[in-house]
Amino acid sequence: MTADDKKIAMYILIAVSGIGIYFFFFHHNQQKISFNDAAVRQQAKADTALEGNQNSVKEKYPDTINTQPVRTDALERKDKANHPAVKRETENEQRFRIVGQFNDDELLQKLKDMLWNTASAAEKDQIAAELTERLRKTDNPALLESISELLAYNTLTDDEEIYLINFLGKLGTLDAIQALAALIPALNDGTAKEQLAQVFLQMGYSNWRDDLFAKNPHPLEQAWRNADGDEMIESAVAKAIAGIGTENGINLLFKSLDGEVDFSSGKNLLVADALAAANKPEAIQILGETLRKNPVSNPTAYASGYALAHSSNEQAVVSLLDWASNAAEEDSQIAEAWLRTALENNEQAAAVFSREAAEKKFDNPAVADIVNSLLYQFGR
Repeated sequence: MTADDKKIAMYILIAVSGIGIYFFFFHHNQQKISFNDAAVRQQAKADTALEGNQNSVKEKYPDTINTQPVRTDALERKDKANHPAVKRETENEQRFRIVGQFNDDELLQKLKDMLWNTASAAEKDQIAAELTERLRKTDNPALLESISELLAYNTLTDDEEIYLINFLGKLGTLDAIQALAALIPALNDGTAKEQLAQVFLQMGYSNWRDDLFAKNPHPLEQAWRNADGDEMIESAVAKAIAGIGTENGINLLFKSLDGEVDFSSGKNLLVADALAAANKPEAIQILGETLRKNPVSNPTAYASGYALAHSSNEQAVVSLLDWASNAAEEDSQIAEAWLRTALENNEQAAAVFSREAAEKKFDNPAVADIVNSLLYQFGR
């Protein structure tokens, strides 16, 4: 074999070896890819089966499967302790403990300091809450008088006056109410006086002081007298007295009527409108009895009928029906007006009216016809 033949044979051997090596690696990779692909498909099937089993168990036993990461109690307590809301609450509790350690003089000085210096709403509320608790538990006229005297300072801003007015209103003791009454002629028109009117008005919706307002003289009597001529405060105090609904309060308003059956304006209209705010059963009963026992020409009876017609208490229409069953013929027109007003202003009154009117007997045929007509229109 010549040298050229040997070279050719060597090249052929190298080529064959290269082809063999190529096919070896190609076949090996194909097997690997096929194996990995099969493994992935197998894992996917397993995951699908597991998810299906979990969903099935969740449907049957919703509380047994929890897919959320498991957290230890220690970690949860740590997270809660670091939550901003919890931190603020802790700071508030610390402030309350500090405030509770002040004696009365220190607490009063703290209140003065806050009025004339910048303080957060939370700090002011804490001082007010501590003072309220102390003054409700222990009679301390000197401390309350010192707080009330702060309102005499001409340097107070409207916000500072409103803060003190709200404090006295929330305190709600007899002395606090008298302090508010003394403010009426002292305050100039403005936001502080408007807030004072709101504080009086809110007393008519508070139930926790019913025993206080049943006393004589009525705790709001001085405020009612001081408000004379100040229509905004006068209306608020009158509505508070009617809303509280005690007999002594309603009689106080009755005494303010001017003796004329003219309710188109003035004090009579103001009192009648205020009495319409009477919503408690005891007050409705007083108004009903006053209407039944007196002729409509009597201002107290007319004011009572007007108030019952405009009351939000559906039982007011029952009192009107009781009166209408014995009403004189000359009262037919006013009976229709009051009953119609009651039914138009109060949807719940219609059902009560239908039930009660069907069982009533009326002395006056004209009133009976009116009631039948109203039953046809409003009956249920």
